[in-house]
Amino acid sequence: MRKETVEESLVLTIIELAAQMTKRGDLLTQELGITTQQWLILLYIHGDPNIPFLNAQRMKEGVFAKDIAEALDVSKPNIANLVNILSQKGLITQIEDPIDRRRKRLKITDKGVEVIDRMEYKRQEANQTMFAALDQNERLEMLQLLHACLRKLKRTD
Repeated sequence: MRKETVEESLVLTIIELAAQMTKRGDLLTQELGITTQQWLILLYIHGDPNIPFLNAQRMKEGVFAKDIAEALDVSKPNIANLVNILSQKGLITQIEDPIDRRRKRLKITDKGVEVIDRMEYKRQEANQTMFAALDQNERLEMLQLLHACLRKLKRTD
């Protein structure tokens, strides 16, 4: 029989937390006609300052699908499919890269910004509910600890 460990419990709790957040996120984004994954891509392209390891300088010039795939740790074909859907919905545009015309830079449209803006209140409300049991210092400490774990994992890839 396996022994309970803090580390294993942490990992499994984080996995369950992520699943619950995705489930609730899907309920919120569904009203806007998008999925949680599509919303995250919109946030990434828009340069949301809360996304870990985001290169804000590159966002001004537009981002490549490859960058999103690497940042979100999702396959390139999956990102390509999501980008096509967002493009068809008019939420992003694909602009030819002046250096390499085969590559397309992704930029958010006004309609895409509108979707993000409409989601913002729901996003804040959901975050407040989730973190209601923690004071601001505990929230900051949790964020620092999660960032430390992410940095460690990113270095070992």
